[in-house]
Amino acid sequence: MDVIGFIATMMPIALAPGASLTLALNNAVTQGARGVLRIIAGTALGIYTHAILASIGISALLLHYPVLMRVLTLLGTGYLVYLALRLIQRGWQGSAHAPASGRSLGIRTAYVANVLNIKAILLYVTVVPLFAGAAPERDRLAQSAMSFMALATVHVAIMGGWLLLTTLVLLRSARTITMRRMETTINLGGGILLLGLTLWPYL
Repeated sequence: MDVIGFIATMMPIALAPGASLTLALNNAVTQGARGVLRIIAGTALGIYTHAILASIGISALLLHYPVLMRVLTLLGTGYLVYLALRLIQRGWQGSAHAPASGRSLGIRTAYVANVLNIKAILLYVTVVPLFAGAAPERDRLAQSAMSFMALATVHVAIMGGWLLLTTLVLLRSARTITMRRMETTINLGGGILLLGLTLWPYL
């Protein structure tokens, strides 16, 4: 395995804004670190799911059946649009009335958002195998699964560290910014950003 090469490749991908970061920031202002850990757990489960499916060849089948790929893409896009609109609604309600403190998004939300992310599927079908290394034919399935899971663990560590760091900085800044204003800003801004990132390929 080329772990160093994988880390160098994954860093800009993992640190780019996306659903996990948006959900983690939302939970940071509603439930603090505990809410962020829920998003990290859901994201990690999603990453390991991709690793397992890719290592046994199921994810690669999508490349041979464009209709299935299209359906999955539409499902993933629809779910992310739903999440974005949900965040925008929370932000709007918070600015007009009171903050929605305590209503965090859970592990299942982060997991589904990750599993239905077509970019994550393609990442584990096309990019991860380049760093997983080769194995003898008789040991290929077991070795492939171990390599994919090891690289997925590195991916989880990068994502988890980034989400914790980002939300820690956010919570520290709460000393000078009221939590109500921060919650409204995170929900509205994060929802709009997630909506834009999701719909950008279709524009």
